[in-house]
Amino acid sequence: MKFLFFLIFSFHFSLLSSQTYIGPKFGLDFMQIESTNPNFFIDNRSFTNISPLIGFNIEQKLIKSFYLTYQFFYTYKVISAGLHALIPITSVKFSYIANRVSINSYVNKKIHLGLGISFDNLENVKNYYDNELRPGNIEIISEKGIVFSIGKKYKNFNVEILLNYGLTSYNNEYVHFIFDIKPINSIGLTLSYDIKVGDSLNFEKKKSKK
Repeated sequence: MKFLFFLIFSFHFSLLSSQTYIGPKFGLDFMQIESTNPNFFIDNRSFTNISPLIGFNIEQKLIKSFYLTYQFFYTYKVISAGLHALIPITSVKFSYIANRVSINSYVNKKIHLGLGISFDNLENVKNYYDNELRPGNIEIISEKGIVFSIGKKYKNFNVEILLNYGLTSYNNEYVHFIFDIKPINSIGLTLSYDIKVGDSLNFEKKKSKK
């Protein structure tokens, strides 16, 4: 979390002297979530859990065609699942908060490729049986991953495909709340609108004005 605060502060400071874009993001998240426990089974596998997402982008120019990008988005997940235990369940619900940091390189003025890391959270993880809340609750699960992206810009619009490869598995020991999962993988299809809020310093033009 301290790293994210530092990153946001660095972006804010850079607005004074560099080329920066910021804008809203909308799209769909396709999640792959799989169990590691034979007593806990999940129906939504192979990127079949789909939910809308909303968030924002901050893009900071570094050198030439390279940009540092921070992406934040939120989505709410309802996972069809079952539990072989005294207290049955029919679904698991949680908020999914994604924080992605990457370096993007523009192949040309429109196409860009990116590689980075993700710091994502599953928050308020709860079990339900026929829409009735079951005992137990997990406040937060933190996970890390590697992010690949490809996108295309048209004027101020930016269409992206985000591939997140999870690195963190999770095991919960509470007997009535088995939530043992493999690292989560996801595919995001997003549309954002970039607003320019800062210009790079052009020292040659400043000298010519003197």
